[in-house]
Amino acid sequence: MVVQLMKYGADPSLIDGEGCSCVHLATQFGHTSIVAYLIAKGQDVDMMDQNGMTPLMWAAYRMHSVDPTRLLLTFNVSVNLGDKYHKNTALHWAVLAGNTTVINLPNYSAYFRL
Repeated sequence: MVVQLMKYGADPSLIDGEGCSCVHLATQFGHTSIVAYLIAKGQDVDMMDQNGMTPLMWAAYRMHSVDPTRLLLTFNVSVNLGDKYHKNTALHWAVLAGNTTVINLPNYSAYFRL
C-alpha cells in the first residue's frame, strides 16, 4: 500500500501534529518493512518529533520486538542522541519500558556506548 501511495505522489516527509514522521509511526506500530522502504527512499532515520524522540527511541520504548530496533541500527542511527526534555537515549527508553528484548540484543554494546 505504501509503495502504491508513493507511486501516486504521496509525500513521505509529511509530519503529524506531534511532529512524527511516517518513519516514527511505522516504527511505533512495528511495520519494519515499511520503515526499511521509507529509509531506502531517503527519509531521515534520526528525525526527531516535537519531543525530540527519534524512531530508534520509539522502537526501544514501544516495541517489545527486536525487528524495528535491529533494522534501525543497521542504518547507522545516532544511538547516543538524547530526547528534548529528559536527554534519554534509546537505551534509557528501553530500560524505562522494561524492554528486555532490546536491552538483551546480541552485541548491543557494539551499537550503544555504555
